[in-house]
Amino acid sequence: MKKSWHSFKNAFIEALHYVRSFKADGLTSLLVLLFIFSVLDAFFTLMWIQSGLAIEANPILNELVKDGPFSFVATKIALTGLGCIGLYRARHHSVIARRSIVLLTIGYSVLIIYHIIGALLSIDPGHLPNFISDMILFFS
Repeated sequence: MKKSWHSFKNAFIEALHYVRSFKADGLTSLLVLLFIFSVLDAFFTLMWIQSGLAIEANPILNELVKDGPFSFVATKIALTGLGCIGLYRARHHSVIARRSIVLLTIGYSVLIIYHIIGALLSIDPGHLPNFISDMILFFS
């Protein structure tokens, strides 16, 4: 038992050192965040559509929603991934790419906050901590 714990501990420490040694520039970190936000947006959007509280504004993705949730989410993730790869490759060569990365990340940040506030508003306020209820009232 002790040997297996020791092996696990060493592997964990080695992985932690690798993660700490990994250096990514700010634009790369923003692109990763942008991709994560896009995936979250896909699932939030699907949740709102399936609950009948929203529709997909993009006509192409709206058709995919009608085909099923998998095709919608997979297409949105694939398209966002391709866009992020293109921006990643152009990030050091194009001012437009750098500005696009920043603006898209800000836009998706606002969108995710909007989704979270919408999700919190759909919950019975009695189940939320007081400070969250107060924040929602303040911002609405």
